[in-house]
Amino acid sequence: MSYYDASNEFEFSMLAMVLGHLLEHASGYDVEIMLVGAAARDLLIRNATGAHRRLFTTRDAIDLRSILTAYSNGPHLEELYTEWEQVLSHYDFDPELAGAHRVGSEIRQTLGAAMADECCQIIGDEAEGNDRLAAEMAGTVRRNRLLLNATRAGAGAGL
Repeated sequence: MSYYDASNEFEFSMLAMVLGHLLEHASGYDVEIMLVGAAARDLLIRNATGAHRRLFTTRDAIDLRSILTAYSNGPHLEELYTEWEQVLSHYDFDPELAGAHRVGSEIRQTLGAAMADECCQIIGDEAEGNDRLAAEMAGTVRRNRLLLNATRAGAGAGL
């Protein structure tokens, strides 16, 4: 079951407003909440229908890839080795995949199970479909598929 009805203009607008509010108020305070909100927003817009579907562009797909790999850089890389070592080990110490898993995990933790399940469904539909999202994210389709699947694993039950 969908977390929202993308064909319902009011419902879609309310969702966009809530995620926008989350991002606006997190700015400068909590980078993790900004990343999680942006990832969920991009996935939900990707799944939208009609006029809303056109809101998602190739640039948004490239941004989504940047979001999914953000936890593998800077201070977040150290956190992967200290606080997320089990996840890092699961992905053979590939920090990008472990970081993408962390994004998914924090979607569930921050935005709730319904939103996480919706994001998992969107990623699953893309993987079973034509991999258009993975193709639009820049880099290789194979690598992007791995990033999306790691995000889905994190947003699901975890490890």
